[in-house]
Amino acid sequence: MISDKEVIKLLINDINRKVLKKISKNKNNSKKIDILHQNFVVLGRYIKLDHNYELQEEYNELIIEILNNYIEQKDYEISEIEKKGKVSKNQIAWLYNAMREINLIQEIIDEKFFKLDTYNKIHIICFYFKLLELNFKRAELAKYNRIKCNKYEGIKFSKNKEVFDVVDWKDTTLKLYDIADNVKIKQRLVSTLYDGIHKKQDMYMYYCKECIQNIIRDEIRSMSHNIDKQIEFIAVFEAILKDEYINDICGQALCCEITENKKYNFGDVLDQLNEINSKYLFSYIIIYYSIYRFRFGWEKFDIEMLRKLWKHLGNMRDDIEIIVKRIESTNIKHRFNRQIYLKFIDYIESEDNDLYKRIYDEKTLDVFYIWIIKMCVISQDDIVYLSCQDNLDYDLKIAIVNELSMHDELLCCNNIINWIYYIRYSIFMKQDIFPIKLKVTLRNLLITGLNIRAVLNYLDENEYYYRNSIGMYLLIKLEEIPSNIRMTKKVRGVVSKAFIANDMEINEYITMLENECKICSCEINYVQKEKMKNYLIKSF
Repeated sequence: MISDKEVIKLLINDINRKVLKKISKNKNNSKKIDILHQNFVVLGRYIKLDHNYELQEEYNELIIEILNNYIEQKDYEISEIEKKGKVSKNQIAWLYNAMREINLIQEIIDEKFFKLDTYNKIHIICFYFKLLELNFKRAELAKYNRIKCNKYEGIKFSKNKEVFDVVDWKDTTLKLYDIADNVKIKQRLVSTLYDGIHKKQDMYMYYCKECIQNIIRDEIRSMSHNIDKQIEFIAVFEAILKDEYINDICGQALCCEITENKKYNFGDVLDQLNEINSKYLFSYIIIYYSIYRFRFGWEKFDIEMLRKLWKHLGNMRDDIEIIVKRIESTNIKHRFNRQIYLKFIDYIESEDNDLYKRIYDEKTLDVFYIWIIKMCVISQDDIVYLSCQDNLDYDLKIAIVNELSMHDELLCCNNIINWIYYIRYSIFMKQDIFPIKLKVTLRNLLITGLNIRAVLNYLDENEYYYRNSIGMYLLIKLEEIPSNIRMTKKVRGVVSKAFIANDMEINEYITMLENECKICSCEINYVQKEKMKNYLIKSF
């Protein structure tokens, strides 16, 4: 009985004989790329007829042999041009060959001839890049000195056709990366592109840079909140992430994604940035939101991200010119200048008592954003101490409270909680007058812990115009309302109106208020909740 291995050997020999026989009549007139394509057409038929995926390994050997033979022939023909100036008949139509080659690769990727597996994917990638490099060499020999990588790229073609169009090749490179279903294959492709960046062949080097930039940008765009993709990205690029050029691409891609995408989480990828890129990203984000404060606010502060960047950025006064130049090349260049960056460094490093007043008066950057960075990110003991003293004037404290109430992510920061306790017990719980500039929201009232007398006075002065948050706050602070006022028609009406406006069951309403209290660091106990429920019941 003949073994499977022997059967395959016979099959391979049979395929070779039939392929050669089929094309022998037109051999002299056929281009080698057309012969290569015909090889795969015939091979595909035999594989389909055999219908045995377990024999793929044997087919792989034949596939690799066919590809290697083609590369050897192409390399020889181009070497003959390079060394002797001898252009073979096959190389006269080299642009046609290149077009047919990319079409063949695309058919292989689409599994038109055979199934792709880890083994043959790696060899196809090797074949692809050898082919690509040879085509660039052939283009240079044909006096081409520029390439077109993007479909809508504004390059004018001159009469002597010196621009080599590689749009389809670039798309195929990116597709090869996408179909790579494990880290090993992706590493191989990325490593090949990285090697190409350091080649002496200018057009090929430029092409590899374009491809690797696109891959990194696409990966970063798709990895936010996806821990598995982040881990894979680090594994794929681990060997080259410390390279300054690659690190710069990552820094720029992260910068774009963080400012364009309001919901993001890049986890350990941020730890891969070097000092310059950490400093650039840290500075750009804060300056970006400060500059555009008039148009939109910083919707959500990612404190953990900012802390990671701060940890890795080193000395703020190092690399000033590099950071300035980087920011000047971004989308905020028309609103940015070197002086803004110097001010930013000064604000971050300063420990002056009048710092925040100075920031507010100078209006170069946003005082609240700088205050948050110093309180939550830098978290130096002396700065925390100064921030808890009266170095913020009263109106500035009010402004900060108005901002804080809109950021759940900040209200859980320890330094912010300590500051809230400080202003609550040292200022707002002691005053009888409602702060004029305080926005009347439940959170602002809870953060300040405003004296109930001040709230009742506000209610007297605004009998026909008040917000429902006043009624909610009065219910929470029920025990602090004097007993002779607590059950008056006016107070009960305000509290009832707020309850009705929320359209909730009593228990659901009390739970909602309890959660708001927790967020604002002023929890209520079981006894208080029961009294609140009873008060609502009696008010109807």
